[in-house]
Amino acid sequence: MTLTMELIVTAAVALVVGASGGWAVAQRLAFRQRRNRSSTAALDELRECIERAPIPMVMSHRDGTIHFVNRSYVEAFGWSAAELKDFANGIRLMHPDPKKAAVELARFGAAVAAAGEDGQVGPLSDTVTARDGFSRAIVASGVVLGDRLMMFLQDLTAINRVEQQLQHEAALHQAVITNAAEGVCVNQFIQAPPGTRFSVWNRRLEEITGFDLETINARGWLECLYPDPKTRSQAQDRNDRLRAGEGMDSEDRTITHRDGSKRIITISTSSFEGAGGTHTIALVRDVTQQRSRDEERRNIEIQVQHAQKLESLGVLAGGIAHDFNNILMSVLGRASLLGSQIGLGNDAQPHLREIENAAHRAAELCRQMLAYAGKGRFIVEPMDLRSVVDEMGRMLEVSIAKKVVLKYDFAEGLPSVNADASQLRQVVMNLITNASEAIGDRSGVITIRTAVMECDREYLRETYLDDDLPEGLYVYLEVADTGCGMDLETKQRMFEPFFTTKFTGRGLGMAAVLGIIRGHRGALKVYSEIKRGTTIKVLFPAISARAERAIRNIASEDRALPEGLTVLVVDDEETIRALAKDMLTALGVSVLLAADGREAVRVFERESARISCVILDLTMPHMDGDEAFRELRRLNRDVRVIMSSGYNQQEVTQRFAGKGLVGFLQKPYNLPALVGALRSALAERPQ
Repeated sequence: MTLTMELIVTAAVALVVGASGGWAVAQRLAFRQRRNRSSTAALDELRECIERAPIPMVMSHRDGTIHFVNRSYVEAFGWSAAELKDFANGIRLMHPDPKKAAVELARFGAAVAAAGEDGQVGPLSDTVTARDGFSRAIVASGVVLGDRLMMFLQDLTAINRVEQQLQHEAALHQAVITNAAEGVCVNQFIQAPPGTRFSVWNRRLEEITGFDLETINARGWLECLYPDPKTRSQAQDRNDRLRAGEGMDSEDRTITHRDGSKRIITISTSSFEGAGGTHTIALVRDVTQQRSRDEERRNIEIQVQHAQKLESLGVLAGGIAHDFNNILMSVLGRASLLGSQIGLGNDAQPHLREIENAAHRAAELCRQMLAYAGKGRFIVEPMDLRSVVDEMGRMLEVSIAKKVVLKYDFAEGLPSVNADASQLRQVVMNLITNASEAIGDRSGVITIRTAVMECDREYLRETYLDDDLPEGLYVYLEVADTGCGMDLETKQRMFEPFFTTKFTGRGLGMAAVLGIIRGHRGALKVYSEIKRGTTIKVLFPAISARAERAIRNIASEDRALPEGLTVLVVDDEETIRALAKDMLTALGVSVLLAADGREAVRVFERESARISCVILDLTMPHMDGDEAFRELRRLNRDVRVIMSSGYNQQEVTQRFAGKGLVGFLQKPYNLPALVGALRSALAERPQ
């Protein structure tokens, strides 16, 4: 109704009731109409707000009769007010299970009763079933106003789903961190008390360190992992730099495990901002075994390189010595032959002796070079290492420095070893002499020890000359001094021929030792530190019992050669052939000559009936001694062959063991050695 109409109505009323009081009555009627219209509008607005509210709402009488549900309720649960009828029916609709419905109805009734006439109901948590059959998680709360009840329902299904997803993701992240293959820790620098507190310390990190999160935080990571004050100070310095914001690249650190063992770890760190300030996350990897394998691989590579270098030098030294031996053979043989022809009273005899002495010294140098190459002349027999070492030690006591004391530590009942006594004496002499020179003019001690030990492949792999030596029992000689020790470069080069740290000397001593050990199928270990001395351990394979001689000694010289002998001399060096012919002719022996293996086979085919023995050089062109020996044996199985070489007698005889070889003649040889070899060969019957 418009204002004009209101005035018209008011005026009409005034006319009816009279002019005196009618106007006042008309004004009161107009005010009441306006107030009623305002209240109705407010109620309409309130109803519209409730209808559009985003939260489900239900209005009912106190007796439970439902007279209104808003749009959100219908959208969420699907039922209208008419379908619900009252709260009892609504609870049964939302709880298909009658028992559950009865329980929830009783709980709701108790909550309403407890609210009284002007109180709050709930909140009540529940899981209900909507009209579409899907479950909804809700929280219901309400208010009682006299005989009216208004309930508000909050659908928590989506929220719970999100929370469950977050919980699942959090559990997954926790599981990933806990079971990660690498150690993971998260820490925060705290101000009071100053320090570091860890919030994450996963299972792998517990395995790496031996400490759990509680212990690390209680005792402090520095005290746990770095018990040594020096390493703890270094770790603290790194931690302070990290606290100051300095970036830390991945680096190796050595920590102490709870069981006392050392572990090498690699740490990578990064920082992030989180609750409470800056946090640091660290990834920790245990690389102890990897570093050990890397170190082992490096050692093997160094050993292989060293072995290859030694092998190359050995081939060079052996080749030089072999060729030089052929020259010395001519010098010694001619001198020996000339000495037997001119007589003892001749004035040239002293000069011949000097020639022979000089040649013998040169031959000794060749033997050292051949020993380095592992091809020296060995006369191997079972022997007691202790007795040889004791004998040499007593002899050397007078030649070492006066301030040096020799101490002996000999184990009892050592097994025998197969060794050449003279070569073994050279090893002992070189080791003790070097130990004395390492001590110098100072007071010091050289300890000589013999004992036996069981060596496995891992131990033998770490030695010099690891030529795939077999595991087993080894007798060892150990010489330890308190001298100046060696740096790494000296230690790596100590066995190179012609390398020496002395002012004078040829540098062949230790090279010869290495070759002798190689020839005996032994091993050698060196321990040395600057200013703390050097220990050298030489290992020889033990034998279970004393054995017969492996190589036959040359027969004594007091037996004459039989008459009518014919010897075939085979050598690619013309001077050697000529010398051998002259020496044999002087002995009354007929001589046939051949320059190589092929010619030797042809000569033997023609003259085999009268050839008593063959002196066969091992190294020749076209057909070497090995091939020629097989061909000669094919032509006549009973042929007597003496193999001649500047190389190792043991190596040659082992090479031809069981194949019918009757003797070995070491170059350079003189007349008595040739006679002895022939006597021995003629007394031997080919196999």
